[in-house]
Amino acid sequence: MTPSREERETRLAVASNLAESTATRERTREQRDAAAETVRKASGDREQRGRSK
Repeated sequence: MTPSREERETRLAVASNLAESTATRERTREQRDAAAETVRKASGDREQRGRSK
């Protein structure tokens, strides 16, 4: 049996929302990783300056 138009539209909306939330989660993960790397680099820079004094 072929799904009704309403069912197809609902499935499409669900798939679209899932794809969007997955993409958002990926961007959030990338931003978090980039921020953590920035903090690691800054911490290393501070340690190096402290040792050179």
